[in-house]
Amino acid sequence: MQVNNSTPFQVTAHPMMGRKDRPALTVIVKGTFSFAWEHTELGPEQVPIAYGDTLYDEKEGGGVRYETDLIPFKPRTDVILDAAAHTPKSRPARAVPVSVTVGPVQKHLAVFGKRLWNHSSVLSRRSYVITEAQPFLTQPIRYCDAFGGLDETTGEYCEYNLSGKGFYSVKTKANLAGKPLPLIEDPRHRIRSPADRPPHSRSGILPPLLAAPGALRRHLRQGLAGRAQPPDARRLQLPVL
Repeated sequence: MQVNNSTPFQVTAHPMMGRKDRPALTVIVKGTFSFAWEHTELGPEQVPIAYGDTLYDEKEGGGVRYETDLIPFKPRTDVILDAAAHTPKSRPARAVPVSVTVGPVQKHLAVFGKRLWNHSSVLSRRSYVITEAQPFLTQPIRYCDAFGGLDETTGEYCEYNLSGKGFYSVKTKANLAGKPLPLIEDPRHRIRSPADRPPHSRSGILPPLLAAPGALRRHLRQGLAGRAQPPDARRLQLPVL
């Protein structure tokens, strides 16, 4: 089958099996635009259709930068921030606030330089303090630098962000001293102690199997995500910001 494309956009057809094992076809049209002051124009280069997830680091992983375009449908619009925080006037800073607004959608984040947990022997053997953030000029805003991750000591992990950093289930000197904190936080839910579990402060792609509610997660694992109309379709595509 051939799709006649009379637009400047990228086009592809994605056949699949729909509900009740009926053949279905999704036609994907992808356009790239440039945003200028008070107007939008066609981008000088059209980003190709993504036939698979694009990672920040193809060898080491580190989170999904761009998600695949090959999905059955999009019931809602994604708003994905792929950017970096720059300090004012290009002067070193230890932390900067950042925000993005698209229509009614808003997101505010606090971006820090590198920080570590430090064991405090003055107060008690179970006290930990956060070192002063190291100055920086530019810091990428990536999901892997938000709160989350895997505690290699216990094997426990953050359910909503496996690729993040700062999640520690065992609070001992051996497990915490010198370990990094997240570089990105929600300013409304700052981390004060190792026991804090802030809500996800994501700005990029959230892996569906980690983001989905329990029932939907089981459907995804069973391959139902490839069908044209999975149950509760509005919950399949989760908000990014």
